[in-house]
Amino acid sequence: NKIAFDRAKNFTLGINKNELDANIVNALITEGIIISNSEGIRLKYDIYEDICFENYFDKLFNECKGKYENFYKDIDKIGRCVYRRYQIWMANKLLAKDNRNKFIYNLIFYNKISEEWKKQTEIGIVKSDYSTSFFEENEIEIIRNELLIEFIDVTNLYAYGAKIINYDQWYDVQLVPVGVGRSNIINIIEKNNIFKNNIDKSKIIKLCLDYTTQKKKDENISKKACEIMKYYIEKSMENSSFNILDEISDCLIVTFKLSNYCKEWIERFFDNLINNYNSTDRDKKRIAEIIIEFVIKNSWPQLTVNLTERLCNMAVLIWKEDNEDKGIYPRENDLYGLSDDYDYSYSSINDNIFLWNLFRNNFYFGVEWAINFVNECIENYIQNCPERVKKIKLI
Repeated sequence: NKIAFDRAKNFTLGINKNELDANIVNALITEGIIISNSEGIRLKYDIYEDICFENYFDKLFNECKGKYENFYKDIDKIGRCVYRRYQIWMANKLLAKDNRNKFIYNLIFYNKISEEWKKQTEIGIVKSDYSTSFFEENEIEIIRNELLIEFIDVTNLYAYGAKIINYDQWYDVQLVPVGVGRSNIINIIEKNNIFKNNIDKSKIIKLCLDYTTQKKKDENISKKACEIMKYYIEKSMENSSFNILDEISDCLIVTFKLSNYCKEWIERFFDNLINNYNSTDRDKKRIAEIIIEFVIKNSWPQLTVNLTERLCNMAVLIWKEDNEDKGIYPRENDLYGLSDDYDYSYSSINDNIFLWNLFRNNFYFGVEWAINFVNECIENYIQNCPERVKKIKLI
């Protein structure tokens, strides 16, 4: 324990091996329990440290005999390093029903601990892979005690883990959503129609957006996340303005990433956009154009698999020239029947995520569509500039 605790307390990579008996150190190195380097000695694997802290917490918790303030007073002496280890300990305690029914229930619902340790307990719960039973058993209590917003905030702030990505020349660290707390909270929100109440929808949208990047996803929860996003989008579209993307962009991204679970709804949504774009109402047309441009620039891989044809149809709409918007003086793009906006939308083909994902995920359809699109542009050029066309006879 000394090696684990001293290293954690001092936030160092190891401790001075001279602080321990040399025979003990050599034996631990031989058994592969600790390692020695220029920074000192430390336990070989992080899980060994977690076990040390878990045994320590179990001992103190059993000794406190329900006087939780004594337990937290004792572990507080370790310092701030104790928080992460406590979260892991709490996450594992959720496995046993007795733990959930007794002390975890008391910690959350009866204010028997400080706000700081209550928050650390909640963090452990939402980051845990074993918290589904806790949320199912205490769903009503969470709502009744107005703790749902608290769990949402804790999840949106703390339910993440670090993922190290190894590139050829350098490393990158990314935060990735962890635990099943996020999924269970989405379930409670949708099941009880809480998303329709007077609640900060940006918090719920973030919850669902982070859920789409989780490694573990559940079909039922994915459908519920889509239902919530569909509701927000449809409500915003009822009183849409030219700033519509400020309200629905993240909601759309959620449905795009989870398009397997709301394909029919997206099809209807895209059809409405196409109809509004072709309408005589200029406001509807402009709003549809704004959204279609966003869709094309955010064509996630799932979209190019599930809704290939509609995406291509929308791309044609905004890339082809609109006769209503023709200028007095002809431009080069006019000769091909192309919109002038395309030149300013993508600095290179690599920036066109729609084409990139289309060819990667639906290559043959994409090639056929691209050939037809280019041929139509060339036909327009021939009609507009017959004098520039050279006929070549192939033998």
